[in-house]
Amino acid sequence: MYRAWASGCGKGSAGVAKRERPDNGRRAMTRTPSLLLTRPFAASRRTAHDLRRAGLTVPILFSPALRIVPLAGDIPARGTLIFTSEAGVAAAAARADLRGRRAVAVGDWTAAAARSAGMTCLSASGDATALSALLLSLPREPEPFVRIRGRHAAGDLAGQLKRAGIAVIETTLYDQRPCPPTDAARRAADTGRTVLPLYSPRSAAIVGSWWPHGAHDLHVVAMSDAVAVAWGATVAAVAPHPDAAAMNDAILAVAGALDLR
Repeated sequence: MYRAWASGCGKGSAGVAKRERPDNGRRAMTRTPSLLLTRPFAASRRTAHDLRRAGLTVPILFSPALRIVPLAGDIPARGTLIFTSEAGVAAAAARADLRGRRAVAVGDWTAAAARSAGMTCLSASGDATALSALLLSLPREPEPFVRIRGRHAAGDLAGQLKRAGIAVIETTLYDQRPCPPTDAARRAADTGRTVLPLYSPRSAAIVGSWWPHGAHDLHVVAMSDAVAVAWGATVAAVAPHPDAAAMNDAILAVAGALDLR
């Protein structure tokens, strides 16, 4: 369950590592493969559902890397809103009635969340580069764009727009605070091969702090080159396009190569 729109560090999982007793009576952990999802619960559940439908059978664990905490902030009454995450949509919708507002979103799921909140929203269907290109292609408006953001943001979208002569106001409505790994995530990393999708540079850096690189059998699937760089070690794959469908395909490909399907 969620309270308001905030999301927190979780204790649950969709699967757990198993143990067996060997013949000599000593306890030993089986080498149980798993998929570890570190996005907020709603996004992780959606990914898990899609991967199950695609035939993935290994245990799927949830261990959010970030806890979303609301911050005080105002949303200007006019101007097209810019969203770079579903967390931003949730934060803005909790702050004001946005029905009828125009918006532009980085990806399709973020755009869908904005539409569910009553906004008319265009999607860049990609990453920050695609979003910037879409914004630069739009007709100029009399009011500044309003970029809804968290305290931590990758890149300088507002700066890019301003350098192009486009007015933009930034409002920070939430913080993204690090979470420790859940007990289930720790056990999974300790006891078997783990496919580990990473979706943002910040979450990659946080998850990278959970375990020393090379100390566990982690097979990272990065959403972009920037995410791979933030991870700071070898990755198994980088998605060819920064969207959910491409990430799911890359996850399935890595799982298949490891014979974990």
